[in-house]
Amino acid sequence: MGGHLPVTAPLPVTAERDDPVNGHRDGVADVLRSRLNVVVSDYWTPAHQAVEQEDAEALARLLAAGADPDEVFSNMTLLTHAIDAEGDGSLQSGQPLTVHTTAVLLAFGADPELADPDGRTPMNMADHYGHDLAMKLLQTHISRRARTWCA
Repeated sequence: MGGHLPVTAPLPVTAERDDPVNGHRDGVADVLRSRLNVVVSDYWTPAHQAVEQEDAEALARLLAAGADPDEVFSNMTLLTHAIDAEGDGSLQSGQPLTVHTTAVLLAFGADPELADPDGRTPMNMADHYGHDLAMKLLQTHISRRARTWCA
């Protein structure tokens, strides 16, 4: 998604995260607003907001700054949310499916088999949308993990 300002300084790595439910803010959202030109709501965590907007660049910056690639919010892991956003976005816009945010999350170590609190796995979500690109990426990462564990 275009229109982002270049980041000239690294994002701070923080042990705490913005917690809109409890009113706690540690400044991550403020950094995003000022340096990345990202709209951060009081509902989503910054990483889930980047996924919701299908903003792979902002997502990569957040993950590089220490965001958890397996974060769960609003009954979705980041990975199930990414696949849902990509699938639903394609259905609503009529545009081809993309896989950018899914690929970024997997590159940063998101667990391709981690189910969300409702029991949906990333593969279930990809299958629901007929998201073949995501299914291929997920299967590749699952196979690599299996080979690593067996070695």
